[in-house]
Amino acid sequence: MAVAWTGGDANSAVDISLISGLGIYNQFDYAYVPATSQSFEFVPDCSSGACALDIPLSPTGQVVVEVTPDPNTIQVVPAPGLTEGVQLLWNYTYVFDGLTIGP
Repeated sequence: MAVAWTGGDANSAVDISLISGLGIYNQFDYAYVPATSQSFEFVPDCSSGACALDIPLSPTGQVVVEVTPDPNTIQVVPAPGLTEGVQLLWNYTYVFDGLTIGP
């Protein structure tokens, strides 16, 4: 299964999660790659004669893609009542749910 995107700052990172199941019983596989890679492929394990991902089949799968901007762009803003400023960092989260993970 491949995930691809366009763009990407050289210092940004993309965290991709492939999730099987719902709630506390879900299982997942993940990758953390530079945004400039512009794609990542979850490669199935074919050692037993049949190929499968490292998570169980599921009718309730999700792919979650989180983009974290360059940490050098952290903003510091003053906060009344605090001796130091507050650091602001954000990420962009894209959730693709309702997927079937299966043959």
